[in-house]
Amino acid sequence: MAQSFYDSVRWYRKAVAKGNPIAMLNLSFSCRRGEGCSRDLVEARAWALKAASIDQCKDAAINQLSLIGVELSKS
Repeated sequence: MAQSFYDSVRWYRKAVAKGNPIAMLNLSFSCRRGEGCSRDLVEARAWALKAASIDQCKDAAINQLSLIGVELSKS
């Protein structure tokens, strides 16, 4: 079954609406890269910051934020 980035983003948005932190991080990746949606660093930053507030995703979100140009400490 072939998948598209657009389908992935659609599913990430549905999962984000239910509060899924992994989906927040994946949506941030997609927005940063412009895969499946328009490249939007503001939206990418917003989703990464939300994911960073959840312990489960904190380290990965901080790494994502550093790629966007936002520095947060891991403590």
